[in-house]
Amino acid sequence: MPPGGPVFRVAVHPAIVLLSLLFQQQQQQQQQQQQQQQQQQQQQQQQQDQQQQQQQQQQQQQQQQQQEVYIPWRQGQQKQQQQSEQQQQQSDQQQQQEQQRQEQQQQEQQQEQQEQQQQEQQQ
Repeated sequence: MPPGGPVFRVAVHPAIVLLSLLFQQQQQQQQQQQQQQQQQQQQQQQQQDQQQQQQQQQQQQQQQQQQEVYIPWRQGQQKQQQQSEQQQQQSDQQQQQEQQRQEQQQQEQQQEQQEQQQQEQQQ
């Protein structure tokens, strides 16, 4: 008998060693897989975020495009409105001028008539 008791008590059976090693490896692998899955999920979330951002950008671009299409058209309308307003103002002014002319003519005629009447009275 060697000192320290029989050898087989101290020595662990190789099968048990292998099993425990395998078990440890499996646990590590599972942990790694879980971590990988988490990473993949995070990546997916990031991708989704990116997609959302892209969608937002696209929406912004669409809005810009709409504005770009919309504003010049409105500007055109405004210009047209301004032009038509100016034209109306001009025509109003012309009408006023004509009225003034007519009034002047009437006044002149009245003056002439008055003068004639005065002359007649004097005679």
